[in-house]
Amino acid sequence: MPSCAVCSKSATSKCSICKAVYYCSRDCQRKDYKGHKRTCKKVPSLPPTKVLQSPSRGRHLVATRPLCCGTDVLRDEPLVPPVLNRDKRSSLCSSCFCPNNSMTPYCSEACRFLNPYSTVEDRIIQHLKDPPSNVILATRILLACQDNSDYVPDPDRYAILVQMVASGFNSLGLCSGGKIAGQTLDFIHNLFCRINQNSFTVADAEIQPLGVGMYGLASTVNHACVPNTVSSFIINRGRFPVITMRTISDVNVGVEITNSYIDVISDKSTRMSSLLADYNFTCTCPLCSSKEDPSTTTMYRSLKAARELGSQCIDDADYTRALSVLRTTPEMLESLLPRNFPVVGIE
Repeated sequence: MPSCAVCSKSATSKCSICKAVYYCSRDCQRKDYKGHKRTCKKVPSLPPTKVLQSPSRGRHLVATRPLCCGTDVLRDEPLVPPVLNRDKRSSLCSSCFCPNNSMTPYCSEACRFLNPYSTVEDRIIQHLKDPPSNVILATRILLACQDNSDYVPDPDRYAILVQMVASGFNSLGLCSGGKIAGQTLDFIHNLFCRINQNSFTVADAEIQPLGVGMYGLASTVNHACVPNTVSSFIINRGRFPVITMRTISDVNVGVEITNSYIDVISDKSTRMSSLLADYNFTCTCPLCSSKEDPSTTTMYRSLKAARELGSQCIDDADYTRALSVLRTTPEMLESLLPRNFPVVGIE
């Protein structure tokens, strides 16, 4: 369901002129009128992107019209409730990821009932004793998914995780005939492979990781080391985190929408090694296909060293030295990263 352009709540009404912007109420539409009226008649009804399929790129997203820098190209709800990282479970709500001061995992009864599987899931997690996030995410998907027969490239990689899921479901008598919640072990191996390759790290406004989630449309966006979009998350009390992607450069019609899967503040060899190990592909984006200038490689390494030293100085409360070290990083970031990349501004 579309979200309100003002408050991000579920919306069924839309502007009667452009039919492209949604609102949950007349009050929200009035609040947005001053800004929206300047562009309303110019906004085309055509969606900004569409999903295509190709042998080389798989399912991927392309622009259906010229997109200016700063255009929101998607806003996607999670397929199943996202999962908090272990270190955030005591301070944030397990549903909406907002600060939580209650004695339960949820900040309110409303948030507890957002997760339709919470009763069964809580018992499974209690049996597993604080399992990793991807095990909880797999549990949520298993409670909601249908069968899938895709081939599993490396089943041994996730054997321990599958055993954990099997143990949890078996504790509630949900394993029978060699299946877990009606699914085969091969399916669950494949599920962990999909989670590893298609999940998103849910982050706050300062790009600090909070948890992990699965998003359908967003997962069709392929990687590029110089992407044309960045992702962020809308975190509101009483709702699951919503992913958005916004262009950081002008995008022409038919150009593929891309996002970075990894930390782009790395030299070519580090980037390619990370992508091969974590996502099982060799990057062929323009940046990786060309020969990297040795001076660029040196700058990447200098930048990484400066940031690590600056963080250590902050941990040691040596703020004068930290400021001196980190003063050099914004200029290096601006020369290495795409224009408008958020980490440059944060730095």
